Amino acid sequence: MISTAGRTGRRHSRWTEAGLAAALPLDPIAQFGEALLDRAEHFAAVEHLPGRGFDFGAVRLSLQVGGGLYAARLTRAIAFAATEAAPAALRIIALDGVATGLGSPSGWHFPVTDKSHLERLHERPDLGLTLRWDPDTRTWRVFSAPRRLAVIWTADAAALPEWEDSAPLRDVLHWHAASGPALLLHAAAIGRNGAGVLLAGPGGSGKSTTTAAAVLAGLLTTGDDFVLVEPATVQAHALYDTIKLDAASLDLLPQFLAAIGNPHRAPEQKARIHLGEVRPESYARALRLKAVLLPVVTGSAQTRLVPAGAGLAMRALVPSTVFLLRGAAGSVLAKSTELLRRLPSYRLELGREPLEAVAVIDDFLARAA
Repeated sequence: MISTAGRTGRRHSRWTEAGLAAALPLDPIAQFGEALLDRAEHFAAVEHLPGRGFDFGAVRLSLQVGGGLYAARLTRAIAFAATEAAPAALRIIALDGVATGLGSPSGWHFPVTDKSHLERLHERPDLGLTLRWDPDTRTWRVFSAPRRLAVIWTADAAALPEWEDSAPLRDVLHWHAASGPALLLHAAAIGRNGAGVLLAGPGGSGKSTTTAAAVLAGLLTTGDDFVLVEPATVQAHALYDTIKLDAASLDLLPQFLAAIGNPHRAPEQKARIHLGEVRPESYARALRLKAVLLPVVTGSAQTRLVPAGAGLAMRALVPSTVFLLRGAAGSVLAKSTELLRRLPSYRLELGREPLEAVAVIDDFLARAA
């Protein structure tokens, strides 16, 4: 159990320095989160956990990991962004309970008093504090905007599901981005010569297959599942170097069979390709967006672009983002609205040939340049 005694004075002082009120009330869950942040900071200092920098353009972070396996699993998909010089806007401490000897963190032992508590999520926007407990993996994720600090404490990194390696740190990156000018979106981005389009839609809409085909055609991508977007500048930044393909997509694009990074995955899991390892030349750190495309698998012979309204784009972009990235829903809605005010939207009616769809997108980019 984490002690919360003796914290009030230091906590209020920190909030005052961050421009927050000096006497904000603390509920028991917020107290627990602050204490967990303190304990992780103390452990990192005592154990001299090394820090590694990562620069995603709109977000710069320092990552300290307790546990060699956990470090490998957290950094494979973001290795392309490693840096020595970038000043960190966010410090993340990730702890493997087995490797560090800390054991399993205390679970959610708090009353369910809010609708979000049903998914073990607790938000205090007035404190800049967000916590989430994952009972399946026994993992706490805690983020404090005033402290520019996040902690991820998992019971056993070896027991985490394989798909976690595709988009590590996404909850705390999402909360951090939401507290500033950017946001994470469940989307893909492809382009060339610094210009690109955002592909938005739920799982199965064709984002990953189209992104993989774009790579084969010589276009660039910032990723096929989660991207970091700045609405004010309409810039999309790369977060993860992964493309995930199901069996049907691999049948259409067998060129990726030799590049699969998780050959021993379960049958129901998608193949994961790390472009930073196998096709680093196809990875863009950032793209300036020209439009939002809403892919739809139609089975038609040819692909075509049809103008779409912002309302349709909102329905393609926001619900899946809010579902996959819990918390900060108001920020996602507001920033998505701002983004879609700045960009035109089109329905991308996908034909049978992925490479033909990419040619349509490439022609659009050439005309939009």
